[in-house]
Amino acid sequence: MRRIWAGVIILLLTPLVFFLTGVSVSPFDPGGFGTGMLMVAYSFFFAVNGIIIIIIGIFTKKSLNG
Repeated sequence: MRRIWAGVIILLLTPLVFFLTGVSVSPFDPGGFGTGMLMVAYSFFFAVNGIIIIIIGIFTKKSLNG
């Protein structure tokens, strides 16, 4: 159950990662196209990571000891 909650929290933090990536990279890119691509790429991989964690949490069996 903890992994499912961790995945949900990661998905909820994805917009924050999108925003912080843009704020931290935009001073180095005057055109803005590279910043936008980096923002989308980081946010996409961050969200996919959260989805994978949720799927692992759903399909992982609980141990009998704990």
